[in-house]
Amino acid sequence: MGCTVAQRADPYRLDNRLPHGRAYANRGAVTHLEIQGGRIRAQVKGSRPRPYQVEIGVPPMSHSHTLALVEALTRDPLIISRMLNRELDPAVLEQTQSLGIAVFPAHWKDLSMHCSCPDWAVPCKLRR
Repeated sequence: MGCTVAQRADPYRLDNRLPHGRAYANRGAVTHLEIQGGRIRAQVKGSRPRPYQVEIGVPPMSHSHTLALVEALTRDPLIISRMLNRELDPAVLEQTQSLGIAVFPAHWKDLSMHCSCPDWAVPCKLRR
């Protein structure tokens, strides 16, 4: 699923934004990560002494879409068993597509983003 997520995020690529953000994550620069509802908060160690504060807001899925997806996924015991083992089966994305549910926002502007880093671009190199 990791490749699928990266492939789906590719349309959001601005120059080298996605690879740069991946490099931060891969080298362990994310020192704190908190996900609550549609909010993702992180502290990211950059070039300055204090970690940068990063926050991304993701639009919520509608209640009817949530119910439809849960109903579809519970029909497949293999998907449920993988989820219980903390694996995300690619069939989950296939189910969302067949139900017409958008898992990924269509544009960067669909996300609310804030970062305390000095990178002026939106999204900055840390918000990947």
